This record gives sequence, C-alpha cells and structure tokens, in this order.
Amino acid sequence: MASAETLEEFYQKKFNWLPDNLSRDIGHFNVFRIEDCLAPGAAPVQYSRREFYKVSISTGRSIIHYADKSIEVDGHSLLFFSPNVPYTIEMFGEDRKGHFCIFTEAFFTESLRSNAHDLPMFAIGVIRLTS
Repeated sequence: MASAETLEEFYQKKFNWLPDNLSRDIGHFNVFRIEDCLAPGAAPVQYSRREFYKVSISTGRSIIHYADKSIEVDGHSLLFFSPNVPYTIEMFGEDRKGHFCIFTEAFFTESLRSNAHDLPMFAIGVIRLTS
C-alpha cells in the first residue's frame, strides 16, 4: 500500500492550494462542505491511510470501505476516521450533502491536552451502525 496521504497532498488534490498556516507547529483543523469537494468528473478518493483525523456528518447513499470491511449507508451518517486505518468513501446520487472536519494529532493534543487516538471513536476495529 502507498504511504499515508499528507495534509499537503489533501489540499493540493481537493483545492489546488495550501493554507498559509499549514506548517505551523500548533496543529491543524479545518471544516469543509462535502458538496464543495465533489466536483463533477473528479477522481475518486483513493483507498489509503491519511496523516490526519477526519470526522464526517453527511446524508445520502454511500459505501464506506474501512480497513477490511465495506459498509453501505443510506441516510444520515456520522463517521470517525483515524490515521491508523485506510479508508475511502464512495458517494452516490445527487443528494450528497454534509460537512467534514480534518485535524492533526498536534491540534487535538494542544487544544484538549489529550490524545485523539485514545478516544473510543478512533479505536481500531470500532464500527457501529444505528438507524
């Protein structure tokens, strides 16, 4: 498997620019609308690990490929992704809406004086589905 996607690669692929404060040692946090990242004809997101955490809240039909599992979701979903596990999300239909945030371990540690990887929602192997 290829190396983990960096923040720089994420911004270049999605937006073709880099935030001014990306290289500061305070960590990084940003929020995006899913609709803004789904350009017509855009290449699908590669199945890989990332060097950052991601939390997504969305609506619509999608398939989440996470570690060695694929899970179909139709409706509202709240997803947590850790740098330790590879993933990709396939979204279908015109009703793909929502938001996601990305953040680094340094941001979480600096802001909350704790480690994100210690939280249960980022534990390896945790998948919970409710309807």
